[in-house]
Amino acid sequence: MVREEFGRLKEELAADIRKGDKVRARQRIHEYESHQSALNATVGSEKVTRNLESDVHALRQQVDETFAGAPSAVAEKKKQMSKTLQYDGYKVRRSKQ
Repeated sequence: MVREEFGRLKEELAADIRKGDKVRARQRIHEYESHQSALNATVGSEKVTRNLESDVHALRQQVDETFAGAPSAVAEKKKQMSKTLQYDGYKVRRSKQ
């Protein structure tokens, strides 16, 4: 379940990045983090804790780095990051079938 939701988050972030919407991307990460933290307060899953402490933190940094720098560099990073996130999210969905 965590993998699937995290994969969905990556696909949504890919769309936000492609549109150049850093604010919405960061908002999605925050919403995901809040939702998972609330669920994990009840469940107490190590897997969810690792996802929140490691994966989500890394994803937030990637989004910030994507939008940092000169406009030409940002354009290239946005294209690459959106493709990477889209593919990662797709892999998770495909592995569930």
